[in-house]
Amino acid sequence: MANDPLKSVGLLDADVYGPSIPKLMNLKGNPELNDNNLMLPLTNYGVPCMSMGFLVDDVAPIVWRGLMVMSAIERLIRQVDWGSLDYLVVDMPPGTGDVHLSISQNIPIAGQSHT
Repeated sequence: MANDPLKSVGLLDADVYGPSIPKLMNLKGNPELNDNNLMLPLTNYGVPCMSMGFLVDDVAPIVWRGLMVMSAIERLIRQVDWGSLDYLVVDMPPGTGDVHLSISQNIPIAGQSHT
């Protein structure tokens, strides 16, 4: 793989109940909006990241179900200006539920799960 050019990768934290990407990627703050009213991912280590942790107070518990979760995931997917990415890595919450259904119904998935 030495001849492969570098790929651009984004990181989406889809765990709306316990977002960990802000801590793992050493990021704080709220995303800014571009001219098209899309959120700009926060970037560290050269990786653009988006997380519910950037949009809510980090000490406030999130007690959402159903449509609220689906709406939050839709916003994280459709209202972010990722630019040109080769890959979008999605950090999913454990188990199965509303988040998994929202993502599988709203975006084409290619790849595999790693535990």
